[in-house]
Amino acid sequence: MVIRKLMGSLCLVVSGLFAGAQDTTTKTLNTSEVLTLQQAVDIAIKNNLEVQQSNVTMQRTKVSLNQAKANMLPSLSADVSHGISQGRNINPFTNTYIDQSLNNANYNLNAGIVLFNGFFIQNNIRLYKYAYEASRLEYQQMKDNLTLNVILTYLQILTNEDQLTQSLNQVDVTKQQVSRLELMNRDGAIPPSDLFDLKGQLASDELSYVNSKNTLENSKLTLAQYLNVPYSRDLKIEKLTAEQLPVQYDGDINAIYEKASTELAMVQAAILRTRSADKAVKTARADMFPVLSLNGGYSTNYSSLATTQRFLNSTLDSVGFVRGTSEPVLFKNDQFAADKISYGDQFK
Repeated sequence: MVIRKLMGSLCLVVSGLFAGAQDTTTKTLNTSEVLTLQQAVDIAIKNNLEVQQSNVTMQRTKVSLNQAKANMLPSLSADVSHGISQGRNINPFTNTYIDQSLNNANYNLNAGIVLFNGFFIQNNIRLYKYAYEASRLEYQQMKDNLTLNVILTYLQILTNEDQLTQSLNQVDVTKQQVSRLELMNRDGAIPPSDLFDLKGQLASDELSYVNSKNTLENSKLTLAQYLNVPYSRDLKIEKLTAEQLPVQYDGDINAIYEKASTELAMVQAAILRTRSADKAVKTARADMFPVLSLNGGYSTNYSSLATTQRFLNSTLDSVGFVRGTSEPVLFKNDQFAADKISYGDQFK
């Protein structure tokens, strides 16, 4: 009867339990304490492998969405290298061999941005946006399904405990009746068949008690499987009061169907998966278009052998005479001094 009361408004119970099941750190089961329904849901969500795998899938899709959004930003890269060479080297400024140490450095900065690529980036963002929302709803649906199973198993344990108590009481009552008929049979007050029939009833009641006990342990085992914790016969669960049970849901079948078709996580996830697939097709079509991009770069280098020529003076030197005359042939000789270029000046 408890289960029938619950089925009418089970969704209300699930939403109420999830209100306190989002930020729990419970992962183990303490069999020395009484397990509440809320604790059972919390442990199941934390320990269930399929739920955790769905959560990982959701987080991975979120990372892909962030990456798709980041692709809209310009690309920027930089490269820095420093080197020291000893012995015979090539002077990068004169391209001649030298026999001395050489210090050098190179700096590069590059940037680029995609101006048009067939709307690949925009459709890719929408693709992962729908995929992320779908995976989030699928994660929620898995938690909903697990919560429903935990609730039903929890209630089944309560029902089986009541049935076990009733079976034990029935065995006690039948034993008392057998004891009374044995006294009456010794006095010859009853036919022996009545005593034998009652003893048969006692055996049947004892069998019913054993079956009820096995059923209870099976339901505890099922709950332990949902919680992903070791099974224990000592498991005790808290009984529900009348105030904790949900009220009867008054909606008709059509109203329930309409509400489920618009709000149920698995339905919305399927719709979003369809939209994501549509964007995937448009993303694939974008590869048919040419890519227009803008790129630029800046680079500079430094060498310890870099020099600049500083003018000192100029002289006129005679290199001969004009033929047949005494007029000298003069040659202008400019004299320069080699000055090293500082690191800061080369970097500019």
